[in-house]
Amino acid sequence: MEKYKELFGGNEYWFEIDFRDAEDFLNHLSEWGCRWQNGDEIDRENDCVAYTHYAISPKGLVHSITEIEWALSNCKVRKRNFKKFCEIIYRFERDCRDAYENDDNWLYDGVNDKKILKIEENEKKEENFKRKVTNTYSVYGNEIWFEVSFDTSCEFLSRLKKLRFKWKNGDEIDPHKSISCVNIGVMKKQRSIYYLTEEKWNDERLKVIEKIKFDVWLRESKFKEAGNFIYPKLPRGMCSHLSPEYKEYAEKIRKAEKYL
Repeated sequence: MEKYKELFGGNEYWFEIDFRDAEDFLNHLSEWGCRWQNGDEIDRENDCVAYTHYAISPKGLVHSITEIEWALSNCKVRKRNFKKFCEIIYRFERDCRDAYENDDNWLYDGVNDKKILKIEENEKKEENFKRKVTNTYSVYGNEIWFEVSFDTSCEFLSRLKKLRFKWKNGDEIDPHKSISCVNIGVMKKQRSIYYLTEEKWNDERLKVIEKIKFDVWLRESKFKEAGNFIYPKLPRGMCSHLSPEYKEYAEKIRKAEKYL
């Protein structure tokens, strides 16, 4: 239990597990000093995992929870996928040499919980950006335009290089090379990027192309529109590429492409 408090600061955690990870789950519970809710010790050799969701109380007591409880629990409950959580813990320990022994690296009182949450937030942010610039079937068409400051250009180019994008002329992206222009077009299908002139950025005929302020996304994880972009008001659930609304929007994109 002391180990559990050191790791999680006395917070309650809910874990979703796969039966294939049952042995690892019991091993971790034992290492963390947890017990079953009835007070029994965790027996990693003889105990079995019969459910897919488990809760660990602030006192380190473990009990199963139903699918309904998992689905209807409020957002304040710390719900984690066990396998992914262990991967984050592993990376955190790997990055902090002698994590458990060195107080300078492994902080107590729930500080690690905040660091783990931060890692998860960054991963979600990465995945969000990846979906945005690679999903060719979204309502946003094939191209997205980004407004990027010189200060954040290295971060922007690094992300696109990681997603295997290149410059339109075939050159590899060098994140450490300063950009020549703050407006950059990202072509999803071709996985290429190019500089946009001021005239093209402000061209009224191209207002259906989505424009995003990268600096705002980097700071707030929000895709804020930039420039004169006008996005059609599609009803919820009508974003399918088969819907009439999308087809109408796609037609506007097709007409605009001849001016790109």
